[in-house]
Amino acid sequence: MSRLSWRAKGRLLALLGFRRYAACLKFGNGLVLRFPPWSKRIEVNLRRVRSFQGLATSAADVHRHRDALAALHADIQATIALFAAVPSPPILDEVELPLLETLGRLSAAGRGVLLAAPHYGNLWLCAKALDHAGIPLACVLNDPAPYRWGETPTLRVLPRRGSSRACLDVLRRNRCVLLTADMSFGAAAPRRPFFGHPVLSPRDVVRLSALAGSPILPVCAVRRGGRWSFECRVEIDPRSAGRDTMEEALLRSMERFVAADPSQWLLLHGAWR
Repeated sequence: MSRLSWRAKGRLLALLGFRRYAACLKFGNGLVLRFPPWSKRIEVNLRRVRSFQGLATSAADVHRHRDALAALHADIQATIALFAAVPSPPILDEVELPLLETLGRLSAAGRGVLLAAPHYGNLWLCAKALDHAGIPLACVLNDPAPYRWGETPTLRVLPRRGSSRACLDVLRRNRCVLLTADMSFGAAAPRRPFFGHPVLSPRDVVRLSALAGSPILPVCAVRRGGRWSFECRVEIDPRSAGRDTMEEALLRSMERFVAADPSQWLLLHGAWR
């Protein structure tokens, strides 16, 4: 997406207002997500999570799930455009950061912190809230172009491919790196169970942690009522666990995040490939 198009979105957002703009996006996304391949992938993801929990999934469940993901996708797109129009919008006040205490404790060790998340909730909004709270970090994204408008001197956006050296540099300066770990791009990684079905293990995240000596902090952006909460699990330390143990721990943490509310798991790609 070009810079001009995102600037145009930002101007439209300023004219319509954030909520109305998000409502327009929700309508459009609701239509898009009804067509393959997205509709089928959404259904497969939901059925595998529910099957793992011992629950059946009806057609009505799939429809409600798809509508919830359309609303979430619209919220994320509107947030991207909002930061193109307003550097520090009031929406930042809608984000709670209960992970700050844990993040402060880990940062005190001086080894940097890897924030590993599933494609869950409005991660970009939570990343901006961390930056607003004075936490320097880099976000690793599959397609970083739409997010460039949100960069600041303390918030960098990096591409998923070819950014390992840049991530190591960020971690060695005792900063944070936020990346998603529920879809691995490393074809050489072993397969491990995720909701009872084999997936490529998040080996790239664990390898980066081992190289930098930085702990992995499993995190998740969770909507609670009308607010977002950026939450974490227990950290995974490369000094006290082997790579296999770390990969298992990270997958189990993501399972718990997703199982709590699959309607916030916005993975439109095939996790199980």
